[in-house]
Amino acid sequence: MDRGRFLILEGQGPVQGVTVYEFPTKDAARNWHNSVAYREALQHRKKGAKYLVILAEGGVPPVEQRMPNTRVADSAAPSPGVNDIDSPV
Repeated sequence: MDRGRFLILEGQGPVQGVTVYEFPTKDAARNWHNSVAYREALQHRKKGAKYLVILAEGGVPPVEQRMPNTRVADSAAPSPGVNDIDSPV
C-alpha cells in the first residue's frame, strides 16, 4: 500500500504514506537495504522527509495454519466460514 488510506490505531501521526515491500527472505531484504543503489537513493530520501524503515517477518499463512487452537482434533482445516475470512458465510 503506497499512499493508500489507513487509520492510525496507536502512536502519533501524521503519516502521509506507507509503503510495504515484500522480499523472498530476510537476507534479500538486508542485501537490498545494504546495497549501493539503496545508499545512493537514501541521501535524496533523507532530504525529503522523515522515514522509519522496519524489517518485519510475516505474511499470510495458509488457511490450514491459521488459528490452530480453534480446530477440532484430527481436523486439517476448519469448516468453511468458521475461521476463514474469505469463505462465504
